[in-house]
Amino acid sequence: MTALYGYTLSAPRRGERLSGAALESACLSSDLAWAHLSAEPEDVADAQTWLARVLPELDPSTVQALTGAGTRPRSVHVGQGAMILLRDVPDETIEDGGDMPSLRLYVDARMVISLSRRPVGALTVQSERIASGTGAVTTGAFLHDLVEIIAERIDTTVDILTRATDTLEDALDDGRPTKDERQEATRLRRAVLGLRRHVSPQRDALEALRLLDLVPKGERRRLAELHDRHVRAVEELDLLIQRLVLAREGIAGA
Repeated sequence: MTALYGYTLSAPRRGERLSGAALESACLSSDLAWAHLSAEPEDVADAQTWLARVLPELDPSTVQALTGAGTRPRSVHVGQGAMILLRDVPDETIEDGGDMPSLRLYVDARMVISLSRRPVGALTVQSERIASGTGAVTTGAFLHDLVEIIAERIDTTVDILTRATDTLEDALDDGRPTKDERQEATRLRRAVLGLRRHVSPQRDALEALRLLDLVPKGERRRLAELHDRHVRAVEELDLLIQRLVLAREGIAGA
């Protein structure tokens, strides 16, 4: 297996989509490039082989973290770059408990390598921007743009859950809870708890990310704003949890 797809991020070939040997060569050149690989179980061995060719300096524990199953959000310095593990909101639904697809990144001054086991909507948006010629041209800008997309998707999801909780509370105020309302309370609680489970450590990962040496001061300030958005998202999710606890207590006592 080679990388699934990628782009050159710097001039003169900015925004050019690459694959196969051309993409691998771009990652090994002095031009900034981004490559995306599959980390699905059947592709892990090939992804590890690809990483060994392009980044032979990576230690086995880093390669395992980039390609393994469990990925709690975090940011750590690795050699000349950094490993960043994030979570994005799924495109389909969070009714399954807020199961957010994992996004694993290795970045340094000359390349961005991303891996995922499931489709990551934020990467789709990022690739569309880059292909249009309006995307990032530096590692720091790439990270900021990607995290901003994820933050926007999280904010949207929190807003949806808040409105759904408002609707549930209004319905419960109108009388004895119905079967549908009981199920909705359970669904919302599962979704909110699942989302918070990932957004909370991601908040901490962003705080660590903005302090990494490879992030310029200007991008650090912008990443600090995105960290603050995650802080607010966690606060809003905590409030929703409290409201849903009261809703469940009301249902139980009805």
